[in-house]
Amino acid sequence: MESINAVQSDPNSWIARTEETIVFTALIDHVDKVNNRYSHHDGIYHKAVPPTPAGNSALAIKHSRELFDAVSQAFSTELRCNLVLVKGTKHGVSKGGVRAAVDGDLWVVQQYAGSVDEGFAFDLSRVY
Repeated sequence: MESINAVQSDPNSWIARTEETIVFTALIDHVDKVNNRYSHHDGIYHKAVPPTPAGNSALAIKHSRELFDAVSQAFSTELRCNLVLVKGTKHGVSKGGVRAAVDGDLWVVQQYAGSVDEGFAFDLSRVY
């Protein structure tokens, strides 16, 4: 498997960056199947992020803002991105550890809506 040399701002961030692109994290075994949907067959990833009220931790707000800014940048520049598929992180690290792999295709942000304060959602689509 090829390394993409992506750097995260911290271990719990939802994105990483390379010199050329953004790497989004898709939790493919997330318990919330409505707000976190990945379909390899259909080539889509949908994520909805709940609002981050002022009472949330500074780190949770930072992660939401970082993800929102990355989605906005990728959408406005039509940036082709990578998607890392992660399994084993439900409510912390599951027995057996974290398993992850980078999807071999590139992805683009098809649409997004909302804000960090009110919650937001976005859709990534595979580009062949």
